[in-house]
Amino acid sequence: MKVVIFEEPEPASANARQRRLTISAVPQHLLETPWLEFQQSTALALCDSLADELTRLCRRPTAGRVHDTRVALRRFFSVWGVLKEEGWQTKKFKRQVAAKLRELLKALGKLRDWDVNLEMGADFGLPERTLEKWAAKRKPVKKAVKRIIAGLDPQDILCRLRAYLVRYPDELEKRSDNLESMRASTYERLDRIVEEQEKEVRELEAKADGPEGLHRLRLGIKRWRYLMTEFFGLTNLELVRAQQLLGRLNDYERLETLLKNADAPELKERLKLERERLLKEFEQVRRQLPYGLRPVIVSVSPGEAPDASEPALLK
Repeated sequence: MKVVIFEEPEPASANARQRRLTISAVPQHLLETPWLEFQQSTALALCDSLADELTRLCRRPTAGRVHDTRVALRRFFSVWGVLKEEGWQTKKFKRQVAAKLRELLKALGKLRDWDVNLEMGADFGLPERTLEKWAAKRKPVKKAVKRIIAGLDPQDILCRLRAYLVRYPDELEKRSDNLESMRASTYERLDRIVEEQEKEVRELEAKADGPEGLHRLRLGIKRWRYLMTEFFGLTNLELVRAQQLLGRLNDYERLETLLKNADAPELKERLKLERERLLKEFEQVRRQLPYGLRPVIVSVSPGEAPDASEPALLK
């Protein structure tokens, strides 16, 4: 277990002989829970969340429900990407469950893009005629989503998913050539996985200049953020803000493409200025990405709180 201890000298005063002790340590559940068990429990929790959102979406695919279901699916696939690398995905499961959920995620992404296009178009004061044309283009995309949902049978596929997550760890243990890795500390395995993702983001960030590079960086940061949130239970504001800025830049890039042939010089200039503002803000954020961030528990003995200048977190 990684532990850092900071201790002050005992005070000279007879009334203040209690020493102050600060300990930063990895949360015990990450050290004690076997990796295979932790994978299963994390995926099952996300399965329940996904079931709730799909049920709401099936009743009526509003813009808000489309967004919420996309988030639930992205959270699940961020975890499933790790489980797949650990040997969880069979060809049958991919065909019957994973591929169908990915198809839905892709269709919802297209629908969400049109919702954002319409929202941003209204904010920028586009002519009503243009917004009506965009709304007309959204309709077949929405119909495609409804067809996928109807053919998906969400309740059936989620029952299959849950049963698979409950059953398959036993199969993995029977087939695995490396039981020691599966039964290893969750923290040790996750630490390596997050390090690999941090390395990927460093490489993407170093060469992310144009729209395509920034888009790839956004996807890398998103995977990093979900790893920290879903497995470590950490929400980091720098990662959240970086993803928000890059997502908004991607929205503006799409809007500029839609308006490429439009006779609207003033609007295009506004879009350009807004993109430049976002890029300037992102230049600050990209220098503060939290490489090395890990979960810790900090305990302080009774007495005076530590000085702000002292290290209190183990990274």
